[in-house]
Amino acid sequence: MMVKLRPDKQNLEAGFTASITIFKNMGLYPGDSFKNREGVELIVKGKEGSNEWYIESVDD
Repeated sequence: MMVKLRPDKQNLEAGFTASITIFKNMGLYPGDSFKNREGVELIVKGKEGSNEWYIESVDD
């Protein structure tokens, strides 16, 4: 049996890094900002030429 990991953006925290596909499956793209379950404002960032995106706190 295979288990598919599907993170929820409400559970994300600053420092989370994953493949672009995982972010797209959550409907998130670089520049998108949102609040997680704790009310922390986060933003999606992407590095040019990288196939991974990451989350930063807007306050940083």
